[in-house]
Amino acid sequence: MTGPTEADGPSVSDLWHRGDVEGLIRTLERPEPSIRAEAVGHLSTFHDRRAFEAIVATRDGDANRYVRDKAAATLELMTKQNVEGPIIRLKGGDSLSRWSAAHTLADGYFDPRAAEALIVALKDDDDISVRKAAAAALGEIGGPRAAEALAVALKDDSVRLAAAFALGEMGDPRAAEALIVALKDDDISVSVRKAAAEALGKTGDPRAAEATAAVTATLVRRVRRRAILTFVLSLLAGAASLALVAFLGPTGNERMDAAQWGFSLFAFGFGIFAIVNAFRMLSRALRPVAYVRKHPEYAGGKFEE
Repeated sequence: MTGPTEADGPSVSDLWHRGDVEGLIRTLERPEPSIRAEAVGHLSTFHDRRAFEAIVATRDGDANRYVRDKAAATLELMTKQNVEGPIIRLKGGDSLSRWSAAHTLADGYFDPRAAEALIVALKDDDDISVRKAAAAALGEIGGPRAAEALAVALKDDSVRLAAAFALGEMGDPRAAEALIVALKDDDISVSVRKAAAEALGKTGDPRAAEATAAVTATLVRRVRRRAILTFVLSLLAGAASLALVAFLGPTGNERMDAAQWGFSLFAFGFGIFAIVNAFRMLSRALRPVAYVRKHPEYAGGKFEE
């Protein structure tokens, strides 16, 4: 095979090592059939719709039969490896095999059957790890059917976080309503709330800022309530420990006095720690906004006053 000259630019292998999809696609316009065929093989390794569409165009329109056959064989292999085989494993394998198949199907983005199989797995598989893998793969594939399925999955406690992350990966505006509903649910975890808020921001929905601010305000109230409760309990525990130390006195028994001295030392240390923690909680209760700003994971984003 005749390699490209310096005037032709970088070789096909160089473009592949750089991850230059556009460069490889431009290589398909080169006059040498062998170089175009080589570019087809390298393009098949990318999870990129541009690469897939370029291979399809080459199969359907290249002037050279060898290159067209190479593209057709490449598409057939991609379908077997990334769609047909994984679908079979997803339907009938053990848990590990189904989990692996769900991840592999993300590379079947070019075939609607991949998304449909993943949607079924997300809804019906009895293994949570497989359902989470299906959610992640749907996030990579994208499309209206994937967005709809992931929006429904936000209502499922076991896969909420995976669904929220997947929707964030997609940034699909169709998921905005479901994300806003999820953010209003006081029972969701902090990690799910953060992922949902970030996903909502990526949809470009104009309600994103308002919804995130409302969520953060709710979390500020939650931080304040918990801090006040912890302050009261810590203060009481500290006061009780120090009072116990003051109450204890010598017994006249050497062993008892030694044990009592050790216990008193422990109680004194615990009492000081509890009182310090109480005032730390008091500071948090008085300044919950500052605490949320310092720990954005509690707000799912920046707090807007």
